[in-house]
Amino acid sequence: MMQIDPAQVFSQWAPPASPWAAWVKPVLFAQLRSYALPSVPRVEWTAPQTDWCPAADGKTAVIVDLPGADALQLGVALAHRGYRPLPLFNSAPGGPNAVIDTTPLLAGILAATPELAALGIARLAPPVFLLDAERFPRLRATAGRFDNAWVVFAQDFPSARFLVGQGITQVCWCRRTRGRRRRIWRMCCCGIIWAAFRCWGIRWRRPGVCDR
Repeated sequence: MMQIDPAQVFSQWAPPASPWAAWVKPVLFAQLRSYALPSVPRVEWTAPQTDWCPAADGKTAVIVDLPGADALQLGVALAHRGYRPLPLFNSAPGGPNAVIDTTPLLAGILAATPELAALGIARLAPPVFLLDAERFPRLRATAGRFDNAWVVFAQDFPSARFLVGQGITQVCWCRRTRGRRRRIWRMCCCGIIWAAFRCWGIRWRRPGVCDR
């Protein structure tokens, strides 16, 4: 059985020297020790399109709101361009009775960690905040099911003041969600964040490539 050190894995995604480390959610990382794996599963990272994203010059932050494994995949791809991926996944594993299957996220984090460490991302690399678009449950939490659904609040992101202080002038929101889920995200979080960022002069971009 492979030995996993959750603290060591977490430190690769949230190095203390990074000004963005405080926003990485530790929930999934804390569960890695109990995540039984005979070995790290092989994850084939298909290089996603990233030409929609500006250069990592310290002026752009990115919010990736895609289904779990896809969010990780894009985060790693942007890490190759000089960004720092920051998992905001805030759901605990719940076994076969869980409303949300976190296995792809756990496996993806483990598989991507060595690659992330090898990149030697700069301390002040701009952030890519990773969200799981499947955080809203497809199934209702009925009796006998573990409700590990989660929501996102404006407080889960740095304030506009902090972003401006770090030199961020625009935010790219990469998402594929439509319909009800998109309305929930926009009503509960996006509108609040957008309004706050706008007051501080931060531009808000929604690249069309992620709508496919």
